[in-house]
Amino acid sequence: MTPRLPGSALAISLAFAAPVAGHAQALQLCVQEGGGFVVALQQDQTCDQLPGIWVALDIGDHDWTGEGTGAMRTASPNDRVAVGDTVPDARLHVAYTGDEGAAMLVEDPDSATEAMRVTPEGRTILGGISGDSARLTVNAPAGDEAIRARAGGVTSFVVAADGQVGVGTSVPAAALAVAAQGDEDPLHVTPPGTSRPALVLDADGELGIGVETPEDKLAVLNEGLGRAGFFRTENAGNIAAALSATTTGRGNAVFANVLNRESTSAALRAVHSGGGRAGQFDGSVSVSGNLGINTLNPTAKLVVEGDDDGADVVVRDERFARMRMVAEAPTDDVTLSVQARGSSNAERAEIGTVSNHGMVLFTNGETRIRLQRNGAVCIGNC
Repeated sequence: MTPRLPGSALAISLAFAAPVAGHAQALQLCVQEGGGFVVALQQDQTCDQLPGIWVALDIGDHDWTGEGTGAMRTASPNDRVAVGDTVPDARLHVAYTGDEGAAMLVEDPDSATEAMRVTPEGRTILGGISGDSARLTVNAPAGDEAIRARAGGVTSFVVAADGQVGVGTSVPAAALAVAAQGDEDPLHVTPPGTSRPALVLDADGELGIGVETPEDKLAVLNEGLGRAGFFRTENAGNIAAALSATTTGRGNAVFANVLNRESTSAALRAVHSGGGRAGQFDGSVSVSGNLGINTLNPTAKLVVEGDDDGADVVVRDERFARMRMVAEAPTDDVTLSVQARGSSNAERAEIGTVSNHGMVLFTNGETRIRLQRNGAVCIGNC
């Protein structure tokens, strides 16, 4: 018989004998509920014959160290263990209440450090007791990675020691680094309730917003109302462009297209409400359709809506300015040139044809001045 203090761990050190000759059962071990003693019964006695409340300790398939909410039991089948419960539903079954502290604790008692704690709220904390506001908190010491997940022998996700996050890479070089494997796309973002991604970065480095398979470096599609893209510079003193497009090859730096011929929208619209430029074009401009400046409804190939604050069209060069109108068909049609030159030898402004034609000035639908190609001048009814 081994004494046991109430609430203390149970210590048993007995040699168990075979059933006594002439008796049907072997000796039983009994545990008194709420503490007490372990009793080895005599022949033909059972635990329920003892005064008080005693429970038989079965050392076969069912091993008990007490009963009630503080019980611990191993039971067959499957060698299940229950802590705080008498009927284990899993290999390890822990039942606890919120006022019992941690549901599970792994610690080094010599240094009072915790490797793992499971709180009564179901939160798991690795590496310390702080940070119990999340379902899973990892407190890694300096120099250690907080999290690393591997799949197929390859790191698929890591939170590095410096806080940088890597997806598909074990050595992230940025706050968030995503490394695609093979020819897979690095990024897909799909809104809830939809099957088509709203944001795609494909394996070729092409970015699509609202476009599932982008075919350009940046493709933006809006199928509803509103803008497909909006670029804005908040700093009024900033001389940089809110949108800058540059090409060093043969492609278009900017290409604007209205697919619906019945649409009243502009393919390219520039508006300013401050002192800056509404539009600036460096190099050649190719326009298909009507181009309007300061108007949304151009009625000709080029329409400039001016005002009364000065010139509406200025062609400027440091030494030479030229404006030329050319009719390509028929081939013998007039080529008109308006130009101004300045040099140390001569200063002159010219209006004339650079083709083999004369010039006329009309008023009221009649020719008033005719300048022949041979230099003759006719004034009046020519």
